[in-house]
Amino acid sequence: MTIVTTTGGPTNSIQTAYKAVYEKGARYARVYDQYATGNGMDGVAPIARLAGTIQIPFIQDLPVGTTAISETSDVTPQNIIDNYTQITTTSRGEAVQVSELVDLRVFTDFGAEAVEKLGMQAMETVDAVAAQAALSGTMVQRATARASLDAGTTSHRWIEDSLASVEERLQVLKVPSFMTPQGERWIATAHPSIFYDLRISGNILAVGQYQDKSIILNWELGEIGPFKLVITPFAHVFIGQGSTPTSALSTTTAADIKPLDKTFTTTSTTNISYNQPKSKLNFIDAAETGSTLYFNNERAEWVSDASSVVTILGEGSNGGFRFAHASGITLTNNDSVYPVVYGSPASLVSVYDNAYGRYAKMLPPKNDVGNLDQWRTLRWKWYGGYGRPVETRIIRGEYSSSREA
Repeated sequence: MTIVTTTGGPTNSIQTAYKAVYEKGARYARVYDQYATGNGMDGVAPIARLAGTIQIPFIQDLPVGTTAISETSDVTPQNIIDNYTQITTTSRGEAVQVSELVDLRVFTDFGAEAVEKLGMQAMETVDAVAAQAALSGTMVQRATARASLDAGTTSHRWIEDSLASVEERLQVLKVPSFMTPQGERWIATAHPSIFYDLRISGNILAVGQYQDKSIILNWELGEIGPFKLVITPFAHVFIGQGSTPTSALSTTTAADIKPLDKTFTTTSTTNISYNQPKSKLNFIDAAETGSTLYFNNERAEWVSDASSVVTILGEGSNGGFRFAHASGITLTNNDSVYPVVYGSPASLVSVYDNAYGRYAKMLPPKNDVGNLDQWRTLRWKWYGGYGRPVETRIIRGEYSSSREA
């Protein structure tokens, strides 16, 4: 008897292969999660496993003793005062659907890439929850109000003195650090657009010229003082939230924009090519005010325009737009503001449901859609939250970039 292995047979093998590729994407480039100490929650059901709020307890530091031991009377015991902070939990989950005609039963390159993109989506989504905690709060250091930070003003940029000022503040507030063979260190996470300003500032340029050329020529500037530098394009940017340039663009999109589009239409092109070839166009689906973040705002570079049709270079996988944008959203060329997060792995707390893990879990492919099961749904799910257990454990710096001047 001949036994035929059908396409529906190796389910476990397909799931294992998908899971490996998903995890590759899910662990790709976490930015703000590195500031968090993780705590998993065990249990028997999603609601029982992870409460709506989690309490993080604290116990006071005891005062320094100043009394000598008496020979005739006992010591008076100290009272210990405790307190707590709360972390609100949330959940995230998304899915994509793949047609049987494209990739239902076989592990093709398309299927692999779709699963990896799903993993990257999970990574960015969960890290966005961490970013919301890391980039909020009252511990802010900047030269002026966010809306006034100017790309053309040197004192508004990320320079060597910026780190020295933050270092003093971290030490005075006794912010926890982490130990390396060189001593205590903190993390400073920043976007590449302001790393340029740091590399050519103050003593850094002098050291690169006369002592260690690799920090300038090879970009091997990995730390300054007690800060380990993490430079990543995934660092959040307050897009278009800085000062308004002299030749301001203030208009709206005239039609919907789809991901991977390389052109769009606008209601006005006045000043759209201002300051080329570094013309930055900011597509603002929702304004970021205070500590409210919006992660699908997007920037692109102007290339050309004709009859209100504008060609751009963007961050999408094909050089176009990365996200969809609706008709009528705000389009500006205001300066952007670049936050830098200073802290350590003790700055945030991460809570999560063990059943779905700290970084979200890919669920088994679902093939029960439609009468003919002609679609496969790929899914992931996460329950958890991030919080600032102590407000003083993390500082947010805000800077402009000379690359937009």
